[in-house]
Amino acid sequence: EFKFDPLGLSETYEPFQGWFRECELRHGRTAMLAVMGFIATDFVRLPGDMYSFESIPNTIDAHDALLKTGPMYQLALWIGLFDILVTAPAVQAMGEGEREAGDYGLTWFG
Repeated sequence: EFKFDPLGLSETYEPFQGWFRECELRHGRTAMLAVMGFIATDFVRLPGDMYSFESIPNTIDAHDALLKTGPMYQLALWIGLFDILVTAPAVQAMGEGEREAGDYGLTWFG
């Protein structure tokens, strides 16, 4: 088992050790998806002239345009709803010993 805890948080806050593992895995997965989303906007765009490659030539401009017109707020709403409905019960089940940190029961790849 790899133990990297330079601040000693897992020793100081022993009851939150499972929560720390869950958060670390969750944030790592979110970061990987964010990078893929950032790269994907160079190849794929939302349908419509407003988001076409001609009107928004690069990824940074696409981010700013989505903030101005509203789809980013809807994305934040859906992510927040997912956190409330899926993550909160999963973390509670982890705290009760019903599951391991990061295990959401998705067995698509065996």
